[in-house]
Amino acid sequence: MNNSLNKKLLLLLLGLLTLTASGRSLEPPADLSESQMLNCEFRLRDLGYWIETIDGRPDDSTLAAITAFRRINGYENLGPPNVTDLPALEKARPLMAMADEGAHFEVDIRRQIIFFVDENGRIGHILPVSTGSGQVFTEGEKKRRAVTPRGRFTVYRKMYGWREGPLGQMYYPNYIVGGVSVHGSSYVAAYPRTHGCIAVPMFAAEKLSELMPVGTIVIVRRQSKSL
Repeated sequence: MNNSLNKKLLLLLLGLLTLTASGRSLEPPADLSESQMLNCEFRLRDLGYWIETIDGRPDDSTLAAITAFRRINGYENLGPPNVTDLPALEKARPLMAMADEGAHFEVDIRRQIIFFVDENGRIGHILPVSTGSGQVFTEGEKKRRAVTPRGRFTVYRKMYGWREGPLGQMYYPNYIVGGVSVHGSSYVAAYPRTHGCIAVPMFAAEKLSELMPVGTIVIVRRQSKSL
């Protein structure tokens, strides 16, 4: 066995010993019972997260809601809600906008979420998103950087159902500036991955389009002042 492999094995062993010594379990967190999941869905909905059905069985909206919750509360966890999420859910309070900017949708680039702020400052319809990757790409013969523009925009054009664009498919796109839109995507990455658009989960795309008529204000910030 060569020295390089010996070093890797030693580092792995030290890592495992460190986890054990610190009291962190190597076992995956326990799943929630159906009643716990039901309470979790009620809790997420009451906190303003987008929950489609409350039935104690996690669907796409449950997974999206807990993903957005984890991003806002700044901790890592994977998969559907589990026992690791319960303390944070118990302590959480409904979010309110700090700035009086009227009813609008807001995109938080750092946290990778979108949410709606009503005229009273209440925050709801919270969803995870994926925004521009920051990578250089070629469209036609031009090179561009995949950046989601920051600023205050309005929805100026909409399309319904699937739309085949030069950079891929979009579901119910709501255009806010140039070719940049808020749209449903069959794959919403857990990190900034798009060519600049704001990709939302498929299950919410059609309803989101209904909530975003032409003229709707969409504010895109590096980090929201409201959270």
